[in-house]
Amino acid sequence: MFSLLHYGFSYKELKLATKGFNSTRIIGHGAFGTVYKGILSDTGGIVAVKRCSHNGQGKAEFLSELSIIGTLRHRNLVRLQGWCHERDGFFSYGLEDWNSTSDCCSWDRVICDSRPNSRAVIALYLDSLQSPEPVVVSSSVLAPLFGIKSLMMLILSSNHIQGQIAGEGIANLGNLVHLDLMQNNFTGSIPPQAPPISRLELLTGVLKPEVGYLQKLRILKLDDNFIGGNIPMEIGNLTKIQELSLRNNHFSGGIPLSVLNLKGLQVLDLRENLFSQHIPTMIGRLSNLSTLALSKNKLTSVIPSSIQNMTKLETLKLDNNMLTGEIPSWLFNMKALKNLFLGKNALKWNNNAKIVPRCMLSALSLQSCGLLGPIP
Repeated sequence: MFSLLHYGFSYKELKLATKGFNSTRIIGHGAFGTVYKGILSDTGGIVAVKRCSHNGQGKAEFLSELSIIGTLRHRNLVRLQGWCHERDGFFSYGLEDWNSTSDCCSWDRVICDSRPNSRAVIALYLDSLQSPEPVVVSSSVLAPLFGIKSLMMLILSSNHIQGQIAGEGIANLGNLVHLDLMQNNFTGSIPPQAPPISRLELLTGVLKPEVGYLQKLRILKLDDNFIGGNIPMEIGNLTKIQELSLRNNHFSGGIPLSVLNLKGLQVLDLRENLFSQHIPTMIGRLSNLSTLALSKNKLTSVIPSSIQNMTKLETLKLDNNMLTGEIPSWLFNMKALKNLFLGKNALKWNNNAKIVPRCMLSALSLQSCGLLGPIP
């Protein structure tokens, strides 16, 4: 975890190094700041000095960028040399590139190809880089990562990054099979350049109709973001998907019928959203499901009888909805069922039903279902 215990530059040192932040020394512009070329007077070392150009939110963004980039280690990223919080606030990064003898494969959070004589970086684990009190950072800090074309796995979850992902950048990662963007603040859609990533098997982060291009997806997890609107019908194009998890977002509308095309689906988790209307009548066609979790939505009508066709179903979570009707007795004939959550609906228990359970339940929730007498 990065801390601010790097070398602290004085404002005077950085002003001298950049000739008073002279416009002739400008070498670029980053998120909420201008980057200057600087020459340190004591060592003669060349550095890049980024000067915060905004107060308030910009300064907070800048602090978060420091937290993230200060942790990264790669030849495409310049190393953090220090910082300065006098006046407007400045942070200084080394401008020199990593030399060819640097063993990047020994750095934390970096995995390299195991083949002999290969130094290709294939995985970066950059999740949870921020401090216990994180601030939102612009997605522009990701730009250097898109130059690592050998990447197969990129984990960026739990960093509170906001904004859109650059389409041209993501298109460079043609070997990517696992991209994790959970628990961020991404907006917009999957960039149009995403389809060339033909090998992509796992995507987490944002969801729009373009998701239908990624037909080799095995796992789609967008949990704990702020994504709203309807699930696009194009979700039905992901016929190889095994896990679809959209928990804790703001999705609304009905569960699209195209979901029924996902015959290989094993986990469907749509909990904690704003889904309404009824559960698709023929949802039982998803016969490979082991987990069906639809809790904490606004789903209505009865429990579809086709669910009894899910012979592999172990967990059924339908609690905290607006479901009505009688609790079906056939639920207790599903041999694989282990966890059953039906509470806090308008469901009613038939106290005259004679049930001989064929399942061995580990968890059962029937709160507010009007039970009388002993549980079978």
